[in-house]
Amino acid sequence: MEGGWALACQKGQAQEIRPGAYGALIEALACIYWYEKGLRRFIETRAAGRPALVEGLDYDGCKRAFAEEFLDRLMADEEQYRDLILSVIPEVAQMEAFLSLKRHPDASHTSAGC
Repeated sequence: MEGGWALACQKGQAQEIRPGAYGALIEALACIYWYEKGLRRFIETRAAGRPALVEGLDYDGCKRAFAEEFLDRLMADEEQYRDLILSVIPEVAQMEAFLSLKRHPDASHTSAGC
């Protein structure tokens, strides 16, 4: 992984989550999930058993804003949510099929960029 996705790791130490990874993840989620409902489902599924992560998220706003708020919560308590963060980053980075974009009326144009 390059750029904002990079994680640093030294043998015997926990992985460092670089701040740029959060920004890259916000942008990726906003692009991957064209529809708010899909992004909401992704966030709520990953936050299962951790209600504080989703309580009060403003799903009526733009998807980038609620993705950012969710990731801000993860970042604010990085030690507690490290396992979740370290599972979401590679999951999103390795995504190759973007089903929500395929449902879009202008799918060929939309899936070319976000």
